[in-house]
Amino acid sequence: MLIEDKFVIDAPLEEAWTFLLDIPRVSQCVPGVKEIEQVDEETYRGTLFVRVGPIAANFQGKVVLEEVDAPHHLRASAQARDQATSSMASINF
Repeated sequence: MLIEDKFVIDAPLEEAWTFLLDIPRVSQCVPGVKEIEQVDEETYRGTLFVRVGPIAANFQGKVVLEEVDAPHHLRASAQARDQATSSMASINF
């Protein structure tokens, strides 16, 4: 499945970039994020709770900042697993 969207941030480039790289702060904008922990300069661990109808999952995983060319380009990936259902999720952004 491919989900794609674009939007404009009404802020100076440097300010928007600083916010987007503050992973604990930006994670507060993601519904269901329970915790975020920085592992090293490029890696973060966290927990995300998701409910779709009667199905619920508690994903534990990591986000890796793979390419950072401030303030113009960022490539990252996330991988997580729900222990109860063995469901996996991954995303590249």
